[in-house]
Amino acid sequence: NLLVQMYGRFGAIASARLVFDRLIPDEAKNAFSWASIISAYTGAGDLEGARHLFQAMPARDLVAWNALLTAYAQRQGEISTARDVFHSIPEWNGVSSTAMLAALAREGMVSEAREIYQKDMEEHDLVSATAMLNVYARAGHLRDTQSFFESMPQHNLISFTTLLLAMAANHKLEESIKVFDRAPELDIFCWTAIVSANAVEGHFDHAWSLYHAMPCWSQVTWNAMLAGLCRCGQASAAKAFLDGLPEWDTVSCLVTITGLAASGHVQQACQLFNDVAERDVVCWNAMLSAHCGHCHLERARAFFAMMWQRDTVSWNAMVAAHARKGQVEASRQLLQDMAMEGVSPDETTFTNMLIGFSYAGDASLSYWCFGSMGVDHHLQPSKQHYSCLLDAIARAGDVAAAESVIKGMPSEPQPVDW
Repeated sequence: NLLVQMYGRFGAIASARLVFDRLIPDEAKNAFSWASIISAYTGAGDLEGARHLFQAMPARDLVAWNALLTAYAQRQGEISTARDVFHSIPEWNGVSSTAMLAALAREGMVSEAREIYQKDMEEHDLVSATAMLNVYARAGHLRDTQSFFESMPQHNLISFTTLLLAMAANHKLEESIKVFDRAPELDIFCWTAIVSANAVEGHFDHAWSLYHAMPCWSQVTWNAMLAGLCRCGQASAAKAFLDGLPEWDTVSCLVTITGLAASGHVQQACQLFNDVAERDVVCWNAMLSAHCGHCHLERARAFFAMMWQRDTVSWNAMVAAHARKGQVEASRQLLQDMAMEGVSPDETTFTNMLIGFSYAGDASLSYWCFGSMGVDHHLQPSKQHYSCLLDAIARAGDVAAAESVIKGMPSEPQPVDW
């Protein structure tokens, strides 16, 4: 059993399965053995294999049920399966309900989470209450978050941090400070949240004093300060702060590069990019966007050609840059090149193209682009795509066609459309 657990922790599910099948006799396989091998599969991301093992169990205990539920609850896009597993459990415990509430929080399903918490759960403890608090907070329901927090019979550091982050996310700086002052204990997450809240709102004097009052700092703290400085347009201060750090990671560089580029300091952004030892596609995209955003089209093309890996974001940046310059044929060619490289366009790709065609007053290309979305790429046009098409047709002076587009819009036309 310990061997199965050890191999599972290291993601070696083939070895874990070998031990489970060959070294543990069937009569010796207990609930712990089954839970260990199921956890090995879920830890490696093989939920299908975990489910087959679960179904093969001679008797299923709550530990095994919770292992399977937690795996599906944590997997993006598996909320429906997680719900099925949850409602199949003969009797829940705190682990079951907390896992399900966390999944619903991630999906923003407040009503369903509230129903489970209020009607289905017989007992509420601090853990489950904090999980429900997180549901409200993640959905942005600030009033519900506050009232639920005040109704909780007791609080812990996690519940205080959850409320603090909710206040900060809604730009309630004064309320964030009150929550921070009420917390009976503080950890680095609480400190980082309040420092970041002050920095984002532009209260740098208070942010700096809190920063220097912290008992210790982490990479997350430093990155929060960098993000706050950049968001308020203080890119040069962010670069100076970065230079003074004992260490920094890719996120630090990414935040600072983006901030420098947005402030027009493209050369400084380039220098920082060249200093990064390990550059992932996100870092490359940040620098590409810097060139594209300042209409340095030739530099953007050269940089794009150098990229060892290009994703949809990379191609979208190039399409948008050419569209802004009115180079509609180049935008169209980029779409074809993108497909040849095996990268699928998304809704943003077509939005950028339609905006470019609209500015150029090219109704025929706008029709082609709009049609290609559904026919060639199986994407559903949004209200924004309809508005872009409408703009191009209106510029071309085809009133009848414009009225037809308005009638076909998926939602009510806005005054600007008329």
